[in-house]
Amino acid sequence: MIHRFDIIDVHMHLGPYFNFHIAHHDPAGIVAEMDRLGIRQGWVSSHLAIEGDAPLGNDETAEAVRAFPDRFVGYVAVDPNYPNEVRPELERRLAQPEFKMIKLHPGLATYPIDGPNYEPVWKMARARNCPVLTHAWTGDAYCGPGPIRRVMQQYPDVKLIFGHALFHATFKEAAEVASEFPSVILDLTTSNHCYGMIEHAVEKVGADRIVFGSDTPFISAAGAVGKVLYARIADEDKAKILGGNARRLFEQIRS
Repeated sequence: MIHRFDIIDVHMHLGPYFNFHIAHHDPAGIVAEMDRLGIRQGWVSSHLAIEGDAPLGNDETAEAVRAFPDRFVGYVAVDPNYPNEVRPELERRLAQPEFKMIKLHPGLATYPIDGPNYEPVWKMARARNCPVLTHAWTGDAYCGPGPIRRVMQQYPDVKLIFGHALFHATFKEAAEVASEFPSVILDLTTSNHCYGMIEHAVEKVGADRIVFGSDTPFISAAGAVGKVLYARIADEDKAKILGGNARRLFEQIRS
């Protein structure tokens, strides 16, 4: 695909997942899809890392980044059900060049995002000024807008990427959280999409507060790319959403 936008996908995964047929879930397969769609860089976490075995899954993420260092940046994932391992895993991985950000999936961990076992995440993210991407949506007791608001009340300077924020059922509450806390960024990753949602989100929160994500390889990135490219918004806003905002977040990370 040929277009003039620099695309950074902040919400990608690696590997298989139970009960799903996921084609081309290996790093080479994902890069081939990125090439097809014009996605320059993907921020990735292993499926195994977010549910099952965080250290082993983080190893998978590191291997993918080493194989394609110009295409992938790694999220370190931690399991709050093993609280004594959270801080050491964060410190170990973020000292490695393959990892720059943190990924949480409180719903799969069945542990609330505002629980004490995640405290090292927020302290590390604040110290490094690195983004934290969390799975989130309305109705989830572990990572809904309410628990996220409580985290931000305690750590208002943490750059938190609110995953799946542009689902129709979630957006109103996600936008309210973003309006309260300037460091909350909305990730447009969805498996379905209402007509005019990109335009609505830009109107409500501004293009500076939205980042591009696809959930690849769970979901093909083609639809995510298309809904921004063909949205009735200014090209300047498309450029911010597709890559500019993510690039700015990345440049602000401290080592």
